[in-house]
Amino acid sequence: MRESGSALVAVRRVPLGARSGVVVAVSGWLDVASVAGLRELLTALVAVSDPPDVIVDAGGLVFCDEGVVRALVLAYRSGRLRGGRLVVCGAHGMLSDLLRRTHVDSIVEGYPTVAAAVAALSE
Repeated sequence: MRESGSALVAVRRVPLGARSGVVVAVSGWLDVASVAGLRELLTALVAVSDPPDVIVDAGGLVFCDEGVVRALVLAYRSGRLRGGRLVVCGAHGMLSDLLRRTHVDSIVEGYPTVAAAVAALSE
């Protein structure tokens, strides 16, 4: 675990059928001061994983701004270029609203829980 600004970010590997993926659990506040760390982490994970399958668990997120959406879209696009997937689970409140208002929810798949995301990516 690593504290980034006022956000806590934890990373762990998970099996996805014959592949493996990464869960990035984010909790706390992600704003302009702390989103750069998340963006760098997601970019690095997408660059080194083969294929880059990333599940962003936003269930513990208390506050976020548009920078989080930009970080998700950047990582999603980079992952797709390498044959990977990025999905979000547990989005609620501000993040859910931002994803809907920016129509990113029509691009980046969302799941209610990590278990549901793992099941979907394991198929």
